[in-house]
Amino acid sequence: MAILIMLNNYFHDLAVAVFFSSVVLTWIFIKIFAEEMHAGKLKQFVRFSIYLSFCSFFLILALGVPRAVFYRQYEWMDAAGRGQVTVLVIKHILLASLTVMAIVLQVGLKKKYFK
Repeated sequence: MAILIMLNNYFHDLAVAVFFSSVVLTWIFIKIFAEEMHAGKLKQFVRFSIYLSFCSFFLILALGVPRAVFYRQYEWMDAAGRGQVTVLVIKHILLASLTVMAIVLQVGLKKKYFK
């Protein structure tokens, strides 16, 4: 069971990275290529990117449930024993901040390209 929880936690963090990077890279891509691309192709790209980021966000939520349920048993106790609680708290604040920033950027994309 511990290995499954460890894998779940890893994929949960990875989903945050994919969510944030897909939204940021979409913004960068649009800024660089918006004038050169056909409007239909650009909209299709943004739609696919939003779909990818939505799937990543869904994974964040879905994988966050078992992480929250087993947090004290598999993550907190081990970290507390090694004095890493502060680092663990900082990591979760950073991941939550990245998620919120990605949500704000994605809402901006949706408003701009899907009125």
